[in-house]
Amino acid sequence: MSIKNRFNSDLTISKFFDNIPFGIFVMDDFGKIKSCNQAATQILKYEESQLINKSLFELIVKSDINAFGTYFNQVKEKEETEDELIEVMVINGEKEEVVIELRVNPDVIEDDSLFIIVINNISKRRKLEIAYHKEKSQKIKISEKLEKERELSELKSRFVTMASHEFRTPLSSTIGIINY
Repeated sequence: MSIKNRFNSDLTISKFFDNIPFGIFVMDDFGKIKSCNQAATQILKYEESQLINKSLFELIVKSDINAFGTYFNQVKEKEETEDELIEVMVINGEKEEVVIELRVNPDVIEDDSLFIIVINNISKRRKLEIAYHKEKSQKIKISEKLEKERELSELKSRFVTMASHEFRTPLSSTIGIINY
């Protein structure tokens, strides 16, 4: 059996979709989820039965709904989108906020009213990026403080040298006159 024939079997496609690490939805043009793979249920922490016929808009936090709506409408109208991917925050089945990277693929299914949505949980990446930027900011602040300390130390050193010179010069003159 050729590789092409193996891949075209329904069982192979089903195994592929269930084992891919990205969440995949089939969504209608109203945003309702029609089917999903196991990774989607794991990312969103919902049972498949809870996701079917649920609108993806219901899962997205209010602050991201407009951005996703605009993106989705551009894809539906086959307009050029700024980005192929969009990041949105969703509320999962355990009421936790999860940042997902999402892509709407309009041309994968022959039916114009269905779309393939691919999602990836990027919450850990976002937390690491925030921690990295925070650490970087702290290092910059420490470097700035260290530079100020060096400048202050240099000023103290110059002051001591100058004060020492100013005291030595009159004292040397006075001692010279007394000894004369």
